[in-house]
Amino acid sequence: MLGFALIMMMFTFSLTGNSHPWEETLSKDGVVVYTREVDYSPIREFLAEATMKGTIEGFREVLSDPDMQPEWLPNCMETRLVASSGPDEIVYHMMLKVPFPFENRDLVQRLVMHQTGGELEVKIINAKDEVPEQKNFVRMPEIGGSWRVKEMPGGNIRVQFQYFADPGGKIPAWLINSFVVKSPYK
Repeated sequence: MLGFALIMMMFTFSLTGNSHPWEETLSKDGVVVYTREVDYSPIREFLAEATMKGTIEGFREVLSDPDMQPEWLPNCMETRLVASSGPDEIVYHMMLKVPFPFENRDLVQRLVMHQTGGELEVKIINAKDEVPEQKNFVRMPEIGGSWRVKEMPGGNIRVQFQYFADPGGKIPAWLINSFVVKSPYK
């Protein structure tokens, strides 16, 4: 377990080129959320961890079905499949509800999945240029991260979700950072 955590920490450092330490910001109901500063942004990056009942196959199925995402992703209004290169790579367009008085946001993500035995790594890559900008939405200029899932004893999986997103537009960083802690928990 410690080895997996160390590998995960090394992997997440390389995603943003970031060397700031993770700080635990929330621990509730078996979900732990860490955040850290990002060198080039006032917006914080997060890493959330939890163990839950499930399988890697079930996790892949849920993650790969854009129609299901509004059911489990906070503030997700709609997600549309843009492209698929087989079971290991998909691109989808997501529309997010943002509290008034700010404009709703959208983003385009490419998920690239790699499974080795009892571990799954999903890289989340910004694909913003694959869908034209939408009227009444602010396109999020920067997103990226990963999911790492490991099979555990007893029919459980250990899930780690690391993500950084700049929502663009004129939302104060302190407000964005409050969502950076709450959203992964939800």
